[in-house]
Amino acid sequence: MMLPPLKSNYPVPPSVEDRDPASNETSMGFDPEVEAILRSQGAFITPPQEVSDELVSTFFRCVHPAWPVLDRSAFSKSYHSPTVSFLVLQTIYCLTVPVCDEQLLKRTGFNTRYEARRTYYRRAKALYDADYEKDKSQLAAVLLLLSFWWEKPQDQKDTWHWLGCAISLGTNLGYAQVYRTLWLKPAFSFIMGKRNILVNIRSRATCLLPL
Repeated sequence: MMLPPLKSNYPVPPSVEDRDPASNETSMGFDPEVEAILRSQGAFITPPQEVSDELVSTFFRCVHPAWPVLDRSAFSKSYHSPTVSFLVLQTIYCLTVPVCDEQLLKRTGFNTRYEARRTYYRRAKALYDADYEKDKSQLAAVLLLLSFWWEKPQDQKDTWHWLGCAISLGTNLGYAQVYRTLWLKPAFSFIMGKRNILVNIRSRATCLLPL
């Protein structure tokens, strides 16, 4: 069997629409099989626009002030555009349904906060497992926020898993350098996130990132 000759360079299409029809990737960058699995898991399902707007507003009013790891300005610009991250959205919904009012919860289509939170967490986890998010800053923020979900002690990806990944990626991105004003809030959130969990579960482990 003869192999095709090697090329020194390959033409890059000017847009996604002009990509090679023979490509095995979909417009989202996944293999068709992977995207089909994600769609079957509801990873790209969001509440009606009005409900989503209220959930996002509640998140930035009730959750974000204590854990300011998302770039609110950048998110606001992408929220109503095709570039919005479904991983970020599902994570925001997961963190918001426990604190939103009952009427808003019912409008999401779920009967209980547990059911809603569990569903949004699983959708976010499915997207994370598929390496959906390419923006490392957003990914670091999502990892920290996902650490607030822990369904049962047997979970392989528990609070420690998400928090460890968040701190590792955040450190690589420079969040540990708290003297840099740009990263002050994210760094503080990562550090306090780990210490709060240590206190809550009465662990004797120590935090490797000093204040």
